[in-house]
Amino acid sequence: MEASGQDGRPHKSLGLTYAINVRGADHLTSLSSLDELGYKDEIKRRYKRETVNILANRWDEKYKGYLVADMEELYALCDSALLCKYGVMWPPIYYHQDLGKVISAVTGFTEYENPKELSKLARRICHLRRCFNIRLGWSKENDTLHPRFTEEPMPTGPAKGQVVHLEPMLREYYEVRKYDWKTGYPTKKELEEVGLEEVAKELKRRKKLVEIYRGKKAFNIKK
Repeated sequence: MEASGQDGRPHKSLGLTYAINVRGADHLTSLSSLDELGYKDEIKRRYKRETVNILANRWDEKYKGYLVADMEELYALCDSALLCKYGVMWPPIYYHQDLGKVISAVTGFTEYENPKELSKLARRICHLRRCFNIRLGWSKENDTLHPRFTEEPMPTGPAKGQVVHLEPMLREYYEVRKYDWKTGYPTKKELEEVGLEEVAKELKRRKKLVEIYRGKKAFNIKK
């Protein structure tokens, strides 16, 4: 999918959103308006106080991996509840606990009022989407951006000279997601924790097939 109307160079967390998105450079899966529009009060309410100024700075790449992962989970819950993202994306009024109450009221699954169970639900959705892509041939190399974002500086405007330094944000994102840095795969422990045991088995089988294929390719052996 082509990039949306926003540019990742002046809005660094959006650059990461484009890179890790399971359906291309789409802003609707984890875009953050917290840093885009500087919602400091909401940042202070959701996260640690010492991170407020850093998270609110759309040019600072620190903590943006954690921010994008949190937004991805929030939007996964929003989509599952069939709600419009206005009020969740911007303005940022509703948060995880609010959606947990909605899901509980609509479905009768009251366990999702529990923050731990709600977190498992959100993570399960995010991991499952990624693993679906892995089964279709996705690899870590797909968590990237076009060189125009990473190598070509913004030519004009307030963000003149800015590019996306993707790797620091991607490392943070992998850390919070519990993804293996070499492969980009979710860990077996994480998948099992959110109830995706069968997916963990399939991922293990997939990993072995990839290793066999790469070994044959290295020695120029036909598949």
